[in-house]
Amino acid sequence: MRILPERAPRCGEGARPESHRICVPEGPRRALAGSAIAPLRGMAPTCEVCGNQYDKAFEVVADGTSHVFDCFACAIHALAPQCATCGTTLIGHGMESSGKFYCCAHCARRAGVPEMQDRA
Repeated sequence: MRILPERAPRCGEGARPESHRICVPEGPRRALAGSAIAPLRGMAPTCEVCGNQYDKAFEVVADGTSHVFDCFACAIHALAPQCATCGTTLIGHGMESSGKFYCCAHCARRAGVPEMQDRA
């Protein structure tokens, strides 16, 4: 993921297509991960996790599939990977080996991936 510049192109305005992008309503620009920012138009969208209709909902496109959420907590609940050993939701940097995600080197070693190391 990368941090957006102050003036990023909006979805559909020359934004470079990538596997992940976040589209949010107009307003003050903040540093967001993704590749484009744009408003969702029409009726207040419904969050796919909690069902809340919210005029400031945002869209996340992950691997070509569009998802609508009313908050980052719902987006994390739906999209964040979980540790293959202990089930912890990986919000920040995790570790990956052979398509499986781990929260730490300890969990990776318990799963038989001895080469993983935490930073010290």
